[in-house]
Amino acid sequence: MPVAIEFGQLSLVGEIVDSKCFTGAMNPGRYKQHRACAAICLAGGIPPIFVVSAPRGSTTTFLLVGPGGEMLNEELLPHIARTVRIDGQVRRYRNPWVMRIDPDTIKPL
Repeated sequence: MPVAIEFGQLSLVGEIVDSKCFTGAMNPGRYKQHRACAAICLAGGIPPIFVVSAPRGSTTTFLLVGPGGEMLNEELLPHIARTVRIDGQVRRYRNPWVMRIDPDTIKPL
């Protein structure tokens, strides 16, 4: 297993989407028009990701997991395809960024 680089506690603004559609199965795989499809994917076990957009259009994605690294799917359904603020512990394992969060602390914007 790759060694994690710890980035500590961060507070980020972005959108929760399903990883399958966002990475190419659907276009667009985010925003309000994709909410119903993303809910089906997350309810079916597709891992959720958090998409944070930079001012010039680039994005960074974070795999969202619980405080102990457990999968979060059903807990995130109310927040799909909405702009939210998430606080969590951020780590990077080579390429994937991982954010450990408590879903009860997600703040809608």
